[in-house]
Amino acid sequence: MAKSSTSYIFFSLPVIFYLPLFKAEYNIMSFGAKSNGHTDSTKAFLKAWSYAYSSFNEATIYVPSEKFLVGHVHFNGPCKSRVLIKMKGTLLAPFDYKGSGNKWIVFKNVDGLAIQGGTVDGWGQALWKCKESRGNCPHYAKIKMCNDCISMSDGTRNMWAERISCGPGHGISIGSIGKSYNEKGVQNITVKDTVFTGSDNGLRIKA
Repeated sequence: MAKSSTSYIFFSLPVIFYLPLFKAEYNIMSFGAKSNGHTDSTKAFLKAWSYAYSSFNEATIYVPSEKFLVGHVHFNGPCKSRVLIKMKGTLLAPFDYKGSGNKWIVFKNVDGLAIQGGTVDGWGQALWKCKESRGNCPHYAKIKMCNDCISMSDGTRNMWAERISCGPGHGISIGSIGKSYNEKGVQNITVKDTVFTGSDNGLRIKA
């Protein structure tokens, strides 16, 4: 009697498991941010940033619908993944529009950053009113730069600059003016008690 034999064929199939990539979200309120508009929340933003930029998954920094005072701050990269700053609220600069440095908010070595919504309020209105008045903006100032310490262009009127320390750079300049018949000109300029140190010029009129 013949014996029957059974053959088994085994197939080896790769099994792939897909792990979901969870997006990380960091609410600045969780890091101690104050939403009253006058308590400095800079450290809270930096703390949230430290978590977001080091995340291997896409990260979101969430700014809720309130006002947050933020001082001079650097957000440094590189980031390990993309970062979204999702803003419903307002970032307020320190009220003094000159600030504590020549920059307010800086992102450095950051790729894949997106900022969505919100308001960034640098108190520019205080400076706009000063400029619109054509009046007494600079006084008791120390200006150190490589260009004009103060430059007054076409349309400047009733300008009073007092007790200015200027230099190095090109000094205080009026102009350039006289290039067009339609210019409004420059009127009633006073520079008083000003010291120029190492500047190319003192007070000059450029044509």
